Amino acid sequence: MSFGPALSRSGIHTDSISAHDLIAREETIFQRELLNRATQVRFRLVVLELAVGIVDFAFNVLPGPWQFLVVDSVLLLLVNELVRSWNRRGATNERHLLGMQVLDAIMFGLIIASFGHEGHLVIPFLVLTVAGYAMGHPRAARRQLVLSCLLYPIAHLMGERMFSPSFSVVHILLETFLMGAISWLAMQTPIRYVFRVRRARRALAALAEGDWSVRLPTRALDDVGFLGVSFNVTAEQLGAAVRALEDEVEERARAEESMRVARHEATQMAERMSAVAQAAAGVLATDSARALRDVLRRACADVLHLQRFAIILVDRRAGTIRVLGDSNGDDVSRPLPTRGALRRVIDERQSCISDEPFDGADGGAPTAPGTMMRTPIIVGNDVVGVLAVSGADAYGTADVAVFEALAALAATALRNILLVEELRSSREALSHQAHHDGLTGLANRRRFRARVSQSLEREGTQRVALLALDLDGFKEVNDTLGHAAGDRVLQTVSDRLLNATRGSDLVARLGGDEFAVLLEHVPDDAQAVVVADRILRSVSQPITIGDRLVGIGTSIGIAFGHTEARTDEAGALANPQERHRDLVDVLLHEADVALYRAKTAGKSCWVIFESSMHEEERSRRQLEGELREAVASGELQLLFQPICDIERGALRGVEATARWDHPRRGTVAPAVWQPLAEESGLVVDIGEWLLERACTAVAQWPNVAGDRVGEERPISLTLKVSIRQLQSAVFATTVQRILATSGLPASSLLLEVTEEALTRASAAARDQMQRLHNMGIRFIVDDFGMGASSLGYLQGLAVDMLKIDRSFVQGVARGGSQTALARTILALGRALNLATIAEGVDTEAQRVALQSLGCELGQGTFYSRPVSEEAIVRMLEGERVGTA
Repeated sequence: MSFGPALSRSGIHTDSISAHDLIAREETIFQRELLNRATQVRFRLVVLELAVGIVDFAFNVLPGPWQFLVVDSVLLLLVNELVRSWNRRGATNERHLLGMQVLDAIMFGLIIASFGHEGHLVIPFLVLTVAGYAMGHPRAARRQLVLSCLLYPIAHLMGERMFSPSFSVVHILLETFLMGAISWLAMQTPIRYVFRVRRARRALAALAEGDWSVRLPTRALDDVGFLGVSFNVTAEQLGAAVRALEDEVEERARAEESMRVARHEATQMAERMSAVAQAAAGVLATDSARALRDVLRRACADVLHLQRFAIILVDRRAGTIRVLGDSNGDDVSRPLPTRGALRRVIDERQSCISDEPFDGADGGAPTAPGTMMRTPIIVGNDVVGVLAVSGADAYGTADVAVFEALAALAATALRNILLVEELRSSREALSHQAHHDGLTGLANRRRFRARVSQSLEREGTQRVALLALDLDGFKEVNDTLGHAAGDRVLQTVSDRLLNATRGSDLVARLGGDEFAVLLEHVPDDAQAVVVADRILRSVSQPITIGDRLVGIGTSIGIAFGHTEARTDEAGALANPQERHRDLVDVLLHEADVALYRAKTAGKSCWVIFESSMHEEERSRRQLEGELREAVASGELQLLFQPICDIERGALRGVEATARWDHPRRGTVAPAVWQPLAEESGLVVDIGEWLLERACTAVAQWPNVAGDRVGEERPISLTLKVSIRQLQSAVFATTVQRILATSGLPASSLLLEVTEEALTRASAAARDQMQRLHNMGIRFIVDDFGMGASSLGYLQGLAVDMLKIDRSFVQGVARGGSQTALARTILALGRALNLATIAEGVDTEAQRVALQSLGCELGQGTFYSRPVSEEAIVRMLEGERVGTA
């Protein structure tokens, strides 16, 4: 240990140094003082020893070798004075003390050796020296004890050998042991006392440093022990008082800090809320989610520590989120996350500050954790979006409050935006619905007419083509497979039309199975024909409906128009504002006329409109109108054509027909007006009129009433019915009502249906036939052998008779293929247990040939042309035909 420079008492300022530093300095002062006292004592001893040596050297008082101690004493005196000089200058250290101890040990050793066998008398001095060192320097005491125990036996042994011829080594070692033991015991109490005092000094130093937990041992019942008791009580009371004072000071400091923070936060909150209020107008004025994003990003940058910003739109129904970017192409759409902070915000509907990075779910590259703040945008009861920000600093309560205020503004703005977008979508949907077909998505009639009008109003000379389409066989598909299958067919045809036409062409569904195509920039007829051919090939491909293949076709009428003003044959209106509208009507009408010509030409083909078709169309429409008037005014007449037994010529029944005697045209052939009636739907009214008149007339005939008894067979009434009548939901009810009103038995009524109609009969028509058949009404297949290529339609149908077409009957007398076909039909009838009737029997040869083939009944000019009711009555009375 270094003693360091000396400190004067006037130079110590205890207020400016710590207690531990003060104790260390006191240790230095004490050690220097100890060394100073040791040099003073040694000075006196050395002087005394030097005086004794000088006296003995001068007068030879003692016999011993004391004279030799003069040199040692002089050396010790010089060393002692040198150490004293160093100590006064503060240049001494512990090595000097060790050197002096070594010199002391040597000096005592010389004294012991000088005394010879009386050297043990020096032991008390050694013990006192060791004990003296123990009072101030325990380590020096231990060193002194070790040096004394080492030098004593050596010095004593040397003295015994020089001055006593006889000596005992054991005696010397025993003296050394006793000297060491006594010295050790003598220094323990001072050392213990020194250690206790030093512990007390360190405890005081710790107490001065503020360590109130320090305590002193109190086991010894002496002054130092009682001092420890007092110290402990004082330390405990001081510690409690200081802790209470510290708690009060800390509480006051916390209160002051809280007030300062509160004032700071209140000021910041006021500033931020002011900024939020300023941003409110801009937020509420936004008209789109992207504009709202830009306004909110600027607002957040003004009131928050912001590095990144994102607004995420949430669609819980679709299970997706969309992070808005600078443009539609920058938007990021992803599935709704199943976990994480974003999911917690959506589910818990509360703001969240997490250590998750600003990841891809929120947009942007990942950032450092602990910087993310998210808050939900709630509209009504739904979370429609999430605001997310990322900053370098941590977000506090004030930041969350401001962010939630912005989210509330965003919710109001987003609700308005969603409402506007919903209204806009509804308006667009209504607009789309108003201009497009709901089933196929094609343009409807309204949009098609507008587009045609726009094409015709363009400046310059431009040729356009309009294609009117009508599906062939669609009605049969709709009737047999149902409306769902019909809708599927319409959708498939729509897709095929879009693929078959050019990209710039407009395809429209005008209604039902009617379509139209507008071709613009058509330089010649060839381009329109190419498109028409592609449409025919595409539509004619089979369509799969469930497990069935359906085949349909289409007929196409083509009309051409020009953008320059023109006058059609019918004459356009003089008003310029109406001219283009008339041109559209004219063009549509021309395409319809061409379509009708394609239908009558055999279907599944295209026809280009020609000007000559106008007159034909006008004549047809005029004849249709006159037919309606004839039905309403009762111009139609009821006629009956006899049906006779081929073998005997007896009258077996009549077929009721209608004749139209036009006031100007004369008698109009059925082949002329019946297709018009079928097309226009008048056939239903004409059929009901014919059925009611015929049933009423036949029921009054005496043969049917049973006035005469002769033949077993009654007179039957046969009427032709169209597929339109069978598909009417009230047809069976109407027939039942007429039979009940007229009194005609149901077994006397035969309804005649063409083979072609039966093959196209829907499920509803078949049900009607079955209901009528269950009532006793019989059915005849008309024109048998002319329509279907398969006889499978006969299975399950309520059919009772087959009528051989007149084309087979006309050649039956000549033999050949017609005869073979007639024979086949008759054989088929017998195999199916069906009666047969031959129509068109005009000659005796035909009758004879049919009789030979086994045909039962026949009708034709050979027997009679259609005649009036009175003629049939006269025929019945003349032939006296019996009734069953």
